[in-house]
Amino acid sequence: MFKIVLMGHRYTGVARGFHWIIALLLVCQIALGMLADDASPPRSWHYLDAHAQLGITLFGLMLLRVAWRLGHPPPPLPARTPVWQALLAGSVHGAIYVLVLLLPITGYALWMWDQRMVRLYGLFPLPLVDTSSVAEFWRSLAGYAHEWGFYVLCGLLTLHIGAAAVHELLLRDRLVRERML
Repeated sequence: MFKIVLMGHRYTGVARGFHWIIALLLVCQIALGMLADDASPPRSWHYLDAHAQLGITLFGLMLLRVAWRLGHPPPPLPARTPVWQALLAGSVHGAIYVLVLLLPITGYALWMWDQRMVRLYGLFPLPLVDTSSVAEFWRSLAGYAHEWGFYVLCGLLTLHIGAAAVHELLLRDRLVRERML
């Protein structure tokens, strides 16, 4: 049996494209970060270079995604959605957006302390600020924010994916299919 998707209850094609491209790149980003943590130099630096470049790319894509969303609000949730679910979904989405924007900033701050040149996809160098006169406290703060932000992001992504799975596999309400595919 086919269900008709009502216009206005589906994300735009651009929004869906941003969602799935960023989701795929986040999986790659997480893998690169974990590989860099497990490897020793000089291999770890290759992973970190790729991780930094992908982080900058994700940051740019997220800025575009936020700009798109400001001009194209998401479709309303079905009327049957309990208020607590709507609030939780909105909070999780908002927190994911914030973290996917914050993590590249903290990562770039850490990169500046290492004073390693980043050439975005080998094309052009990104500017580095001389941090030699800045207190080590700020480097530690960026490091903790990056690491703990990663853990929180992984938890939120697990919650997001889990909720989508519940809708599709347990509730079978086609919410994900109708809005995101």
